Amino acid sequence: MYRERVGDAWGEILNLSDTPGYSDDPQVAIDVQGNVHVVWEESWHIYYRMKDPSGHWSPPRDLGPGSLPQIGTDVQGNVYVIWEHMGLWLREKTGNSWSERVGFAHGWADNPALSVTPDGHLYAVAEGGHSYTRDIYFYERPPGGEWFPYFNVTQNTSYCWAASVFGLPNGRAYVSWTEHGMNRIGYRVRNADGTWEDVDTLPGIQGGPFGSFIFGSGDTLLIVWNEKQENWEVYYRMKIGDQWGKIVNVTNTPGESFLGKPPKVRNGVLYVVWSDNSDGFFDIFYDEVPLHF
Repeated sequence: MYRERVGDAWGEILNLSDTPGYSDDPQVAIDVQGNVHVVWEESWHIYYRMKDPSGHWSPPRDLGPGSLPQIGTDVQGNVYVIWEHMGLWLREKTGNSWSERVGFAHGWADNPALSVTPDGHLYAVAEGGHSYTRDIYFYERPPGGEWFPYFNVTQNTSYCWAASVFGLPNGRAYVSWTEHGMNRIGYRVRNADGTWEDVDTLPGIQGGPFGSFIFGSGDTLLIVWNEKQENWEVYYRMKIGDQWGKIVNVTNTPGESFLGKPPKVRNGVLYVVWSDNSDGFFDIFYDEVPLHF
């Protein structure tokens, strides 16, 4: 389902897939021309639709077999979609033309995440390993180049999962993940010169965390995550230099709040959607939260 806000007015709810099958894992990206790009999984295939600025939606396009799609755009309006299917795959849309499906992580890879910079620098992370231990692997492709060899970010003996990545055009990148059973969220920073800082953890976790999204710029770091204390809530915390700011409860409702899709950050504001059952049924909620240290 899709709903758009223009100014203060919300539009009608649209059924973008409108099929008898089960449509899941939707993701959305908007390019600089104002085109809206949506991908989702249905019957173990990845589908794509686009809405142009006039409001016209393209028909659904089958990108190939797989699950858990991720999408991003660059400043030229190019579209990048990755997903998992016995490895990781990428297709690119330039203008009205789609590239062939290209694999860049063969073997076992799960739960991918993608970050695309304005110049088309691609950063991806995914889980890999065995059923009893998982590590987070990092993949990078510079603009117009080839995929670099993968890097094991966690190099851990615990179960690391639900990773996120945020990259900058200069090569600096940020990765976060959840360590299952350890009640902690780990993160690591890759410097612009290609060197990795040591693994660190988000301080202040009191309950059981699940899933996180990381952002960074200069000496500022932001992590948004789900955590269950009395109930599930969405929190964020900022780090400037070596100092961590306060933990902020974004949702703060009597129900269970689950953060499923990547939030956005722009001009010091966190744009976030989540599902919440405060009224007895799960509904979708949206808020714009000014960030405070």
